[in-house]
Amino acid sequence: MKQVNVHIPYKKLNENIGLIKEKRLNLEIYFDATTLDTAKIADYKKLKKELNYNPKFTFHAPFIDMSPGSLDRLVRELTIKRFNQLFKISDIFRPEVIVFHPGYDKWRYNGYSDTWLKNSIETWNEVLQRAEKLNTRVAVENIFEEEPETLTMLVKGINSPNLGVCFDTGHFNLFSKVSLEKWFENIGDNIIEAHLHDNSGKSDDHLGIGDGTVQFDLFFSLLKNTRSNPILTIEGHSREAVEKSLINIQKYL
Repeated sequence: MKQVNVHIPYKKLNENIGLIKEKRLNLEIYFDATTLDTAKIADYKKLKKELNYNPKFTFHAPFIDMSPGSLDRLVRELTIKRFNQLFKISDIFRPEVIVFHPGYDKWRYNGYSDTWLKNSIETWNEVLQRAEKLNTRVAVENIFEEEPETLTMLVKGINSPNLGVCFDTGHFNLFSKVSLEKWFENIGDNIIEAHLHDNSGKSDDHLGIGDGTVQFDLFFSLLKNTRSNPILTIEGHSREAVEKSLINIQKYL
């Protein structure tokens, strides 16, 4: 059976800790910048101790205003500073994968994609040095990408077995201009984690699996024909969406 995690922001862990322990969930924990600045190492150690059923972890890095390929050196330095804060927590939880946003969109970087790629490679090589010491892999997630080329360039440019792609089904459904088959043709073998949520193609609703227009049958069919064995992460933004996804994902495992 494939590993299934459930995405949850760190800020919501305490109010949901009973349900998490009852269902013995594997977790992808999201840390925003405020959490990184306010939570203490003792808080993280207490949480790790409370989750005493030995769950598996992945992390989701802060992403708002982060720009790992920025043309501005100071912005890149701030981005790396935030990522390094996360690695201090990673030493406690030892996540199998940390998911990052690559920070590319064609409207900001049109005409500067080569510079973005060069700067990004420098940033991710620095991130990978920290991750490899923890035996953690790094996954870059499709966000606004309309096609897979920039992620393909990034993965090939870095060329590390410890860096891959987090394929997000909801973002694909919302932003992609090319087929799912095209994405798998380009990055299918590099998928190390998948974010599973649904929408109608109009907004990023993070619905439960089956409540939108994402072609999950096709997604899992294509996934089976790759060399990938990714961690599957349910990323519903409500308890109802998570619980429905935990049921509906069973036929694909």
